[in-house]
Amino acid sequence: MSRSESGAQLLARLGSRPSLEKVEPKLFPNGLSPGEVVELFGAEGTGKSEVLLHCIAKCILPPEWLTFDLGGLGSKVIFIDTDYKFSILRLVILLEKKITDIVNTEVDETKPSSDEIEVFITKCLKSLYLVRCNSSHQLLCTLHSLETNIAADSDIAGIMIDSISAFYWIDRCNHGDGGSAHEKNMNKIVDILQTIAKKYNLVVMATKAAVFKAKLRDFDKGDNASPFGESKHKGDTSNFSEYLGKVWNKFVGEWLILEKDVTGGKSIFTSRQKMSGHSVCFTISESGLQFE
Repeated sequence: MSRSESGAQLLARLGSRPSLEKVEPKLFPNGLSPGEVVELFGAEGTGKSEVLLHCIAKCILPPEWLTFDLGGLGSKVIFIDTDYKFSILRLVILLEKKITDIVNTEVDETKPSSDEIEVFITKCLKSLYLVRCNSSHQLLCTLHSLETNIAADSDIAGIMIDSISAFYWIDRCNHGDGGSAHEKNMNKIVDILQTIAKKYNLVVMATKAAVFKAKLRDFDKGDNASPFGESKHKGDTSNFSEYLGKVWNKFVGEWLILEKDVTGGKSIFTSRQKMSGHSVCFTISESGLQFE
């Protein structure tokens, strides 16, 4: 039996949502299409969460404020925090730095006061839906319940999850079945994510920790192969095996592989698209991502 929907839900589903195509041209030179799924893959400390925060700030800022061109997308975002590492203070700092840097470059414009900027940032934060989950079961239930919010609000354009792999070890230890129970949970999560993304044309971005190194024989196993292909350089540690299952692997449309190199006490981060091979280097400061 089909479920009926209200007029508001119909408009939200079929109407035009804000585009995230230009969320960050340096990372995604070809843009992000509605319904696209991106995995941010890398070891701990490679900047995955910072990249998500950077994208969130770009999404929730409007294109313009007063007479200033902020370059934002004016959209709303659902952020699901499974690692319990999200810092609202860090996001506020990123927004404040971005706004003040733009304001200070306009010499002839009347500059807003710090109080006005604070009020404006508070308004921008209302475009962020923050949800925390502490288990894969809770994540699944949360995704089911979020559809009501998405259906009622046509400004929601993306779902960001940090991280999708948070409950991998917990589920494996709890069930003790070699990971089959975790894969079943993940398949259910993918099913509802896929339904929501396709039905409402949402961009999905999720971080995933690199916890396994791919074995050389994995590259010749067809469906079980690593999604990153065989390493072209000796010592290349970017190739890690897929451990969330075939359904998740098939669901993802693009991998953003993140790495960190420390030289002379300076951390240089590299982002590489698996599909196109496009790469870009950046540093992370108090102001966020600084591309080179």
